[in-house]
Amino acid sequence: MSTKVIVEETNTTVLIKVEELGIKGDIGATGIQGIQGIQGIQGIQGVVGDTGLTGADSDSTTVVISAASANISDTYSIIHVTYTTTGAVQLTLLTATIAANKKLLIKDAGFNAGTHNITLQTEGSQKIDGEDTFVIDSDKAAINLYCYNNNVFIY
Repeated sequence: MSTKVIVEETNTTVLIKVEELGIKGDIGATGIQGIQGIQGIQGIQGVVGDTGLTGADSDSTTVVISAASANISDTYSIIHVTYTTTGAVQLTLLTATIAANKKLLIKDAGFNAGTHNITLQTEGSQKIDGEDTFVIDSDKAAINLYCYNNNVFIY
């Protein structure tokens, strides 16, 4: 508690007031929060893009080609061609492989494609970089392919 002394003086009297001040009270409770406003209208969702390419990564499947011809299915990502030590090789990319937007790596692992070429073709009317076939004709060569929009491209 504290004491407060107030002196009031007029022309004829002096008034002295003594006030005892009590203990300061606690702060009162906080008021209720106001009502939240209405949420605005949500915008239109954007267009969903095409499915990305799949293929040669840590989960890729390697197939060894040790014959004069082979079909490349959509389960393969790395095509390891060893038959060039013996003769030429004809590889056919199946339509399902192209439709699956695959990425492929084809390697002359027989190191003799300069003599025994590797010819790549598609099963249907799809093109390989705008052509019906693509020939690997350099020893130890490799090509990377990606399939998109029902065609095959070299990168």
